[in-house]
Amino acid sequence: MDPWILRAVILLLGAILLLVIYLRGRPSASQGQRRLVKKAERVEPSVGAMPTAPTAELEPGLRAELDRLQQQLVSDADLSDPDAAALAARRDVADASAALRSQVGLRTQAQI
Repeated sequence: MDPWILRAVILLLGAILLLVIYLRGRPSASQGQRRLVKKAERVEPSVGAMPTAPTAELEPGLRAELDRLQQQLVSDADLSDPDAAALAARRDVADASAALRSQVGLRTQAQI
């Protein structure tokens, strides 16, 4: 084969290869577009029965013990001291707002 024909064939094959790479490397029609609405919320995989979400309340015995300890701390504190009175008031507010706290991670999940 003549060297010029061989060079021309290699050049033509190289040009075709570059053209194919260029055409295949462009993004498809769906790439790069923002999706305004999500299809569905992600469902975490699980094996077996789904665990029930724990309740926000404590066991009755544990709750009674905590109440008893709180009363003991309040009675031990000198309420005439402004810092102790403020601390007791903050504890009462914290207990009242405990039911309003977010239960992060306690969301029930659908089984796949």
